[in-house]
Amino acid sequence: MLALPHLTSLETDLHPEVLPCIGTLLTPKIERFKVRAGVLGEPSGTHAQHLLESLPAISPALQSLVIEHSGWTGADTGGYLASSIIKASEGLSATLSHLDVVECVIETTAVRHLLSMTQSLVYLAVRISASSESSLLACAVTSCRSLQRLALRVENLGTAAEFMETVRMDNVHNFHAITKSDPGPNLVRLGKALQRSIGAAKLENVAVDWDAVSDRVAVSTIPARQSFAPFLPFNRLESFIIRSTAKSHLSIDLDSDTLRKMVFSWPHLRYLNIVRTMPYGTWVPGLKFKPDLIDLLAGCPNLNSIALDFDFTCDAEQLLTGPPLHQHQSLVHLNVGYGVVQKPKLLAAILSDTFPKIVVHSKWFGWTDEGVYNGRVWAEVDECLRVMSVLRQQERSRMPGGSSIKEIDISRL
Repeated sequence: MLALPHLTSLETDLHPEVLPCIGTLLTPKIERFKVRAGVLGEPSGTHAQHLLESLPAISPALQSLVIEHSGWTGADTGGYLASSIIKASEGLSATLSHLDVVECVIETTAVRHLLSMTQSLVYLAVRISASSESSLLACAVTSCRSLQRLALRVENLGTAAEFMETVRMDNVHNFHAITKSDPGPNLVRLGKALQRSIGAAKLENVAVDWDAVSDRVAVSTIPARQSFAPFLPFNRLESFIIRSTAKSHLSIDLDSDTLRKMVFSWPHLRYLNIVRTMPYGTWVPGLKFKPDLIDLLAGCPNLNSIALDFDFTCDAEQLLTGPPLHQHQSLVHLNVGYGVVQKPKLLAAILSDTFPKIVVHSKWFGWTDEGVYNGRVWAEVDECLRVMSVLRQQERSRMPGGSSIKEIDISRL
């Protein structure tokens, strides 16, 4: 049997054919253990339970435990997993800092018992199956004084808000919610709950994922002016994310005035993702490349990644007029969503000169029907951008002070 005495990280499936090998690979040096538990009957279910129960004895230095799914067959579905985690945690309370059971359907009482024994947690990802469970879980979470990052999977975002309304988390700076229902109606409540629970001066990262499970495509319309207002007081915010999966589409109504308020409120922002995920025919975004994108980067100079819908349909004169654009070295990723462009070569020239490290992403990439034209245009932007970025680098390396060539006439592009 293969032995890896220096192995520190192990990721595996709890499959009947794999189970006999896992015990051999677990060593005293294992610090990170991730398992995906599928449907296991007997005797595999019992074997898996014993394996998890033995973790403290075999790997006493374990710091990270991730269990993605429970589904053992039998009268007590998930019972093996719940009891195994609890028994394992009793011996890991001094070392375990990362616990992710967000995919596990286990009883709240089991999770509460688990958390009450785990005082060293820094990261916790857990599922709240019903609103009534919020207060029970809250009592357990408050005992995790070292907790810094929290992720909640809920049926409705209101459940996450209710949970945060009942706890005080002085050290948490990263909050992530995954919801199955439309997040729009409860964003305001969540923002206010985070203010009370964590404090406006402490929260650094906020993410809300809408993971709809319906067979029909769901659409959420979010008025940014009202929905984002409770998040503006978080003046240390470094990332703000509102996104959706393939079966759920966001329609975020973001105007220039709201964007300016966000810029003024979040000067430390590094990652912004509130891109629209569904095109609406001839819909044109309210944000412009100039001045909105330029103003955003001027107010948030550390931005590394932006996912916003911008209107690039302005003509060459509009792109070239106005004050000179300053270079932004920090911006690497720009996701333009379903933005439409008319002058691909000109836009690529301006982007490559203003953002030397930029890579452009578009929702139109890969479209084969009505979006095929826009996909081709953005593919042209991407191709030109790659070539021009190389030319810009060569150009700057040969010039004193790294300035850009001024004689080139890009208005003809």
